[in-house]
Amino acid sequence: MGAKISQAALGAIRSPAGTYIRALSALPGYTRFISMTDVERSSISTREILKGRLLDAKPVNEKRYGHIYTMVRTIADMFGIAMPELWVSRRAYEDAPGMRNCFAFIHKKITAVQFTKELLADDVSIDEMRAAVGHEIGHIVYHAAELDTWIKAFVQKLFNEDEQYLTEEERRLIKNADDPVWHCIFLANIISQMDEMNADRIAVLASQDPAIPADWVIANDPHSSVKRRDGLTPEMDDLDMSHPHPLIRKKCMELFFDSDVCRSAGLGVGRYTIDEVNAAVLEMLPIRLFRDSFEVTGLMGG
Repeated sequence: MGAKISQAALGAIRSPAGTYIRALSALPGYTRFISMTDVERSSISTREILKGRLLDAKPVNEKRYGHIYTMVRTIADMFGIAMPELWVSRRAYEDAPGMRNCFAFIHKKITAVQFTKELLADDVSIDEMRAAVGHEIGHIVYHAAELDTWIKAFVQKLFNEDEQYLTEEERRLIKNADDPVWHCIFLANIISQMDEMNADRIAVLASQDPAIPADWVIANDPHSSVKRRDGLTPEMDDLDMSHPHPLIRKKCMELFFDSDVCRSAGLGVGRYTIDEVNAAVLEMLPIRLFRDSFEVTGLMGG
């Protein structure tokens, strides 16, 4: 495991999502967009989620999984955060049975990483576990600078179109593609994609190798099977996604590993500055498509 990463380095690593969060607040429809997410925010408390009530979770058995606790504690120390609580789901996820994954939860000073029970299976290597956990630690590290959790939950619910959870206002929105709230939703997805890439960078540093987290994403993200018309070139369908396509995530991790920031951490050869890497990353996100389709200024120098 690598040396502790400084706060200055962590700040340099983060892609410029803040610019886009400010652009989001300036979009027509933003006030209604936020009021709709407030419904999501007030529907159930974050504290209830942290207790695992919705996810039917229990603490990870430290005696049985001591090596997992040691690994997580080492990664947390590397990035200067407190050791998160560790939980495991008691049951498989209904919409993704057999899913090997873990998730970060943050509420005030409480942080937790929840594992699916499948991820704790004996055939998952410690390298794969480090890649998965490193990504979630990344969300904890950058939580204050990320898009609001409840905005993400609201957007994902809309795209899932689960009738039992939709309000009447949300049902009307889904039927009206011209509603300006959709501009906010699409830009929120782009920001969420940036957040995922930032977390991937932490996974690369935790793994000391971009191939490990990249291979993990390719093997476990269900979108890996979605064919792209032109490889890494952004597509309109990308505006519907909260995560970048796994092939794009893989390329971005490889670019980051070749940055001067990684070289300063004793990794890679540093062929690119972090600004050059960020510029290349932005070109792989559907920012220009969003800007040109909805005539939004101020993005990517637009």
